[in-house]
Amino acid sequence: MQITHTKIGNLLTIDITEHITGIQEVSAIRTVIQENNGFDTIKLNIVDAFVIPSALIGYLMKLTNIDKKNISIIAHQKELNQLLIDLELDQLFRLNRG
Repeated sequence: MQITHTKIGNLLTIDITEHITGIQEVSAIRTVIQENNGFDTIKLNIVDAFVIPSALIGYLMKLTNIDKKNISIIAHQKELNQLLIDLELDQLFRLNRG
């Protein structure tokens, strides 16, 4: 998995390529977010993954519900897009199809 991020104003954009397969990848994503804690809006651009681990979903839900961060996800793979819709997380994460 490769992660890059950009900062523009109050927006942190995290681009994730390749698959998010386990706790190491989730930990890497969490680290990027924690190192850039001053951002209220976080956009995850998930290019190749067709699923995401429940640990990442739980962390993003915590950021949204407890830390009051604005999270948006751009899912490039239709399987990931449909998964988030099926879990009824599309509105919470402001889901867009890439």
